[in-house]
Order: sequence, then structure tokens, then C-alpha cells
Amino acid sequence: MARTLVHSTLRVLICLSVTAQVFAAWDELEPLPTGPRSSLGVATVDGKMYVFGGIADVGEPNTLHEYDPVNATWESKAVMPSPRSSMGVAVLDGKVYMVGGGPDAVHTYDPATDLWRRKASLPSRRYWLECATVGGKLYAIGGGPPDLWPWKGTVEEYDPATDTWTSKQDAPHMLAGFAVAVVDDRIIVTGGVALPGAAPNARGIASTLVYDPAFDEWTNLADMPVERERHAMVAVGGAVYAIGGGNKTGSLTRVDRYDVAANRWSEVGGLSSPLEGLSAAVLDGHVYVFGGHRVHGGLSDKVLVWDTGTLDVTAVAKLATTWGALRQRMPPD
Repeated sequence: MARTLVHSTLRVLICLSVTAQVFAAWDELEPLPTGPRSSLGVATVDGKMYVFGGIADVGEPNTLHEYDPVNATWESKAVMPSPRSSMGVAVLDGKVYMVGGGPDAVHTYDPATDLWRRKASLPSRRYWLECATVGGKLYAIGGGPPDLWPWKGTVEEYDPATDTWTSKQDAPHMLAGFAVAVVDDRIIVTGGVALPGAAPNARGIASTLVYDPAFDEWTNLADMPVERERHAMVAVGGAVYAIGGGNKTGSLTRVDRYDVAANRWSEVGGLSSPLEGLSAAVLDGHVYVFGGHRVHGGLSDKVLVWDTGTLDVTAVAKLATTWGALRQRMPPD
């Protein structure tokens, strides 16, 4: 019997935001110092952005570079312990966690000391996973090893205090080539590769899910306007933006905004060229996009920036909303 989740009393605080009605165009910055890359790891710490690994024209480099958006400069940092791509990357306690991406190894990078440290390995070897941090814990979601396809929507929680992993509720369906973002201590998950049983030419799914770590529960939200896989996603001012990606029509330029309070998607613009396998980060209301590729084209070395025109305002004691009457899709007990 499927479990039924009732969230009618669940209330969350949504960041107040002031958003420009006309979205600025994407500006092109200095290209990646590494040359063309896709499937990069990207993280923001203390006003700097860190770009890890990825897929190059030849192999998977183990380089790490720091980008300073104020001075528009790149600086080489300590190389990664091993080459990786399509790994999970997230920031916790000022350190960048690099999770999976082929091996089961987990490492942290400390920008303050430029040092890498080994942590407890993932319980299972996974790539094409995503990571997010909520409440002082790290969550590794989806992905899997190449020899066990189709993968499950595995979720594992990492506690830095004990350096241990704990299994959590699987997602309602397989997750690979998807994207995540955190809003109000909940992890929003969008898209991914076509599910088993889909049409032979299918690419991507339109699914939007939310995982609540406090209750270890998954809930289905409004679908994206288009199917997507290998896209990027960021949260800005209480809204979520899905960027680029690919589906059966090819690589995408479109950018869609998810209004959390209204549980509604809308198209808000597009990239200057179609990209999938791209990575994105946010700083001061600006969205930065790094690398990527086109289905029928080469890898990209582009670095793009978009001013969302959004000003975040502290939401405590100012605005309470509900997630709404959300459609629910849960796996059997």
C-alpha cells in the first residue's frame, strides 16, 4: 500500500524577494582557464567560486581553480585527490565536499588552507549523483554504478560529527542526470534521464520532487514545462531556476523559474547557446554558468553570468506560506 503524506499543516518560510520584471541577458566572462569542460563540480564559499574536475576533450583532469568574481581572476589551487566528473558537490561548514563521481571516495576541500582530506566513503559506488546540505547534514541523492542499471533513487545522509553515512527513504523513481537546489531546508529535485519503459527516443523527464529531511519524506510537485536531463539548477530569492539541459529535441537554451509558494513553473529567458552538462552557482543574486556541451557539438569553455535582479530579504517572522496541495507520488511500503 502506498503511503499517503498529509502536509496540510506544514508551513515554511519563503524568502521575500524583489525581482526585476525584465530579465537581463546572459553576459560572457573570461573562459574557463582549463579549456572546454562539461560535468564540472562547482561550489561557492566566502564570495569565491571553485571549479572542480569534469570531462575534457581528453580524459578527466584533476584540476581545481578558484574564480574571484570581484576581480574577474582565476587562480589554480591544490589538485583533486583523483580525477572525477559527474560527482556530487556541496558546501558544509565552509568546506567543499566532493562525493562519488565513479569511485566511492569522499573528500573535503578547505579553501582557507587549500587542503584536501579523506572522509568516510559512500556505502556504494555512484556517479551521476547530486549532493545538498540541510541542517548540518549532507545528502547524497541518486546516481549509481554502471553495472547495476537501472539505478534506484538512493538517498544517504552524511553526519560530519560522526563521519558516518545513514540510508534514508529512496526517491519515488530512478534519478540520474537530474539537478537539485535547496529552499527552506527542503531539497528540490528536477528532471533526469528517461525512466525505464520510456519510448526509445525519449530523453529527460519533467518531474519535480521535494525531499524533506526532517520527515524523511518525498512529495511530487508541479512538473517542469519541458522534459530535461543534464541541466543545472539554482535557488535564488526563494525561487528555483532550471537552466539548459537536453531532451529529445536536442540541447536546450531555455531557463525556467519555479515559484515555490505558487507551485508553478514559467519560462523566463534563455542562454545565448544551447548547453547541457553545464554547472551553475549563485552569488549575490547572480547566476554563473560554467562549461557544458551540445549534443551535436563540442565541449564549451564558456563562463556566463546573469543578474536575476533579485534582492533577498530576511524572512524570519515576516512571511509564512504553505507548500500547497501538492500531488503525491510515493513508493510502496
